[in-house]
Amino acid sequence: MYDSEGVLDDYGLERDDVILIGAGPNSSNLFLIVKNGHPEAGKVLWIDDGESVDRFDDFAEFFASIMEYHKGYVENLQQKSKT
Repeated sequence: MYDSEGVLDDYGLERDDVILIGAGPNSSNLFLIVKNGHPEAGKVLWIDDGESVDRFDDFAEFFASIMEYHKGYVENLQQKSKT
């Protein structure tokens, strides 16, 4: 999905440097982890609509952040359902 747009170039990466770990069917969000052998190995990139949303030092940090995001999302939905 962003290969022809040069999005990975902005990170100094090529398609072979990353593994897609998440994407949505109706979303432009991509979650990529940098493969071993690259100086940025282990880092996770969150890209949406060709723009960087966030960058995580490792998968554990990424996972914790996403869990917090979803926790807040669920709490917001619960608040809305009470009104």
